[in-house]
Amino acid sequence: LADVLKPAIEYAEDGFPVSEIISRHWDFSAYRLEGGPGGPEMLLNGK
Repeated sequence: LADVLKPAIEYAEDGFPVSEIISRHWDFSAYRLEGGPGGPEMLLNGK
């Protein structure tokens, strides 16, 4: 199981590159979540 999960764990710990447009969409989505009910609880450290 550890061998199967190793790549996913590395991505979770180290991150991974995304395109600029994906980054912008994620930032916008996080901004919308921050203002919604229960939104901060869905974001890492409320951000």
